[in-house]
Amino acid sequence: MVNPTRDSILKIYTPTLLVGFFIYIFMTQDIYRLFLDMKEEIFKHKWIESEKQGKDIGFENALVDWITKHRSDWTKDKYNLRDYRKFF
Repeated sequence: MVNPTRDSILKIYTPTLLVGFFIYIFMTQDIYRLFLDMKEEIFKHKWIESEKQGKDIGFENALVDWITKHRSDWTKDKYNLRDYRKFF
């Protein structure tokens, strides 16, 4: 029975692990970028709606309002996506 050495194991598995690691990094960066972009849009929406109402509407209200009214069109326009859920 052949006993694999540490070097032979690393030689075989290192490229596979590195590719997996880079795929994971790129995917998480896309999700994080999407999150940051959405957060920025929600804060813009909060500011606009607060100005219209003459009072601070709060982040939670702005979040719900933006999601129900704008998220679908925004993701299509911004990311050319039909379905933003492909990220999750």
